[in-house]
Amino acid sequence: MADKKPKKGGALRLILIVLLLLVVGVVGYGFTLSATPSFTANTVIKADADDIHEKVGDLKEWQNWGPWKDMDPGMTWSFTDKTNEVGSKMTFSGKDGTGWVELTKVDSKSGIHYKFQFESFTPMTGSITYAKVPEGTSVTWNTTSEDIGMKLHERYFMKFGADSMQDMFNKGLAKLKTQMEAN
Repeated sequence: MADKKPKKGGALRLILIVLLLLVVGVVGYGFTLSATPSFTANTVIKADADDIHEKVGDLKEWQNWGPWKDMDPGMTWSFTDKTNEVGSKMTFSGKDGTGWVELTKVDSKSGIHYKFQFESFTPMTGSITYAKVPEGTSVTWNTTSEDIGMKLHERYFMKFGADSMQDMFNKGLAKLKTQMEAN
């Protein structure tokens, strides 16, 4: 009986197979993640939609109720001449990057719609809408990514950044509620 000698490169071959399976798994899982991730937060504010709209419908007011100034005190904003109508635009720059928001629909009774761009990521569309309820006005903040397509890094970014995005929306609406109900 001849002694069996271990094959040369067996350990290396095993490592390469494991790495290949890992890459296939990461890529495969990435394609199961949403290509159009969405984030939504809601609160009820004891105020009329017209009053809420004064803060939400004017981009210059966003820095006062949004969560960003608390997260990044060094953040800077610039605005178009008009800040409360369709086509109004706000650009921002902070420790995490730069981007812009442009109003695409403005209605003091139902809310606003906007387009949002951060760095080179796929653009997002969003809205902050108002609905009358017995307790006051229900305010819903929603943002949805345009189709990310094959950009796996963005799918993973959205997946693992979802809690942070949700937290920003919740903090912003809580701050808006506090300001509105203090008046």
